[in-house]
Amino acid sequence: MDPEKRELWSIIAAVLLMAVMLSFVQNELKISVFLSSLLISVIIISVSVFTKKLTAYHIDVEIKQKIWEFKRFWITTWAYLKKPIPIGLILPILLGFLSGGAVKFLAFLQFESKALSAKAAKKYGLARYSGIMEWDDAMIVFYSTLSVLVLSIVVSFSNLVFLNNLAKYSLIYAISNLIPLGNLDGTKLFFGSRALFVFTWILAIITALTIAL
Repeated sequence: MDPEKRELWSIIAAVLLMAVMLSFVQNELKISVFLSSLLISVIIISVSVFTKKLTAYHIDVEIKQKIWEFKRFWITTWAYLKKPIPIGLILPILLGFLSGGAVKFLAFLQFESKALSAKAAKKYGLARYSGIMEWDDAMIVFYSTLSVLVLSIVVSFSNLVFLNNLAKYSLIYAISNLIPLGNLDGTKLFFGSRALFVFTWILAIITALTIAL
């Protein structure tokens, strides 16, 4: 499949799955809240993806989103599955089902990045031309997470129930993706900068306390 189409379909799948999960309460899909959940999902994932793309553009990196995959089961070079498992579709559903809808694990997507060759070579030199650094991925993750946390704080000051739900699920989305598991954003942030990883988690905790007040 064309990379652009694959990315688009991955984002659409993530939005739809998130909407279903937010509508799933006590082992029952609440159709009555599905449309509002769909809008919430579109807003959160759009903010996250747009910020990733914008940050990548400014540091001369190209990124592509896709469904979070599980393919490496050990630390050795040969320990890879021949066909990756779409864990970003399976794990959120499994946790939601087993918990009766109580657990909202909203991690569906991962991204792959590469340097924009000609422009990057001119700006950063041959080392940059050969590929991107872990710090680049960390910065992309940081600003994306920050944008979702800011969204959560801003809408938390509204008295509208819909916006309160948007604030809560924005926070859950950010925290879910900050977990350093597999190829999630948290892993890229952790290996890109331990200090930035800790700082981002502190911001997430502050956000949680802010919207809880």
